[in-house]
Amino acid sequence: MMDTLILVSGLPGAGKTTVAKKLAYRLGDQAIHFDIDDIKRGVVVDSVALENDIDPDEIRWVYYQEALNLTHRTFEEGVYNCVIMDEVFHSKELRTRISDWCICQGVQSQWVVVQCSYEVIERRLNSNPRDGHILTAEQCLKLNRRFEELFDEFTIEESVTVINSDGKHVSNFDMSKIRQSKVPPL
Repeated sequence: MMDTLILVSGLPGAGKTTVAKKLAYRLGDQAIHFDIDDIKRGVVVDSVALENDIDPDEIRWVYYQEALNLTHRTFEEGVYNCVIMDEVFHSKELRTRISDWCICQGVQSQWVVVQCSYEVIERRLNSNPRDGHILTAEQCLKLNRRFEELFDEFTIEESVTVINSDGKHVSNFDMSKIRQSKVPPL
């Protein structure tokens, strides 16, 4: 079975982490979820995103590289054959670099985009605690709007699966939407 990296993308508050954790749970003990927020905390001490705006691509690439290094080590250990990461992944240039890394490493990649209306995001953020997240609800909503302006749309070449988490519990998303050729069997 070929190693697989599933990258869950979407605007802040859309439900990326929830989808990634549910996906890892559904895939069982062959998959592990890495939250890039955790990796970012260890790599970027004084994040631009916490105070002003979003991290520039050169800073983002530093923690993306660390996440990819962790992915490589995980696959080398042979315990997991599927790594799931969630992050905004708004930059086409950085998504291309990640996809190129996967090709060089012989790792299959699958992009999953989680979409959700701003109104639902706002309601979720204001009603649920943000335990384990870098941003407060207010910061997340501000960055949601900012990332919406900057988000490079996915192209057909990027082979993406879209999950709409509007108004539903994300835990009920349809696993068949994840292309079976790209992930280990369920």
